[in-house]
Amino acid sequence: MSANASCRARQLENQLTERTRTSVRLEYHDSIAARGRAWHIHWTDGPTGQQMLTLAASLAENIPSIDIARVRLARSHTALGEAVAVLVWLNEDIDRAEFFPAVWPEFARDHVSYPNRGELWSRRGEALLSMTRGGVDLSVCRAIDARIRTEGWASVLEWLDGIALGEKPLRVVRESAGQGVLGNEYRL
Repeated sequence: MSANASCRARQLENQLTERTRTSVRLEYHDSIAARGRAWHIHWTDGPTGQQMLTLAASLAENIPSIDIARVRLARSHTALGEAVAVLVWLNEDIDRAEFFPAVWPEFARDHVSYPNRGELWSRRGEALLSMTRGGVDLSVCRAIDARIRTEGWASVLEWLDGIALGEKPLRVVRESAGQGVLGNEYRL
């Protein structure tokens, strides 16, 4: 790779960072998904992959050394971004709760752009994370699913708002006999 290509990549990187208000890195290295070396766009939370690719393509028209057709996307997520994405994704269409809870985080990450949606959703995301060990896991998704099915989505939001205000969070308990929500416990 030439110094000129690196300079133009930094130019695109800076434009993407400025336009998305998200820290963006362009790196040229081997690709797992395709043979050979390629440019990889790395960012955390922020726009969806489709949105980033569309923006990169529009900006790269003036940068001939970057072949957008060979660009690979590498979006990562903070635990809070993932938690907020799941909640926003469900809030946008509660019928999505019909999907198996294990796929909620993946679907939400792919669908929700800019999961840092402000103070209210961040508090709810933090409340959700208070029940886990670092990220959105199946047991927490199942607990939300159980509460949706028994009390409705509005109850889930009230419950998370209460946790954010200092109420005792739901504790996930694994036991062999039965499933369900009992007080502040969700039994697996």
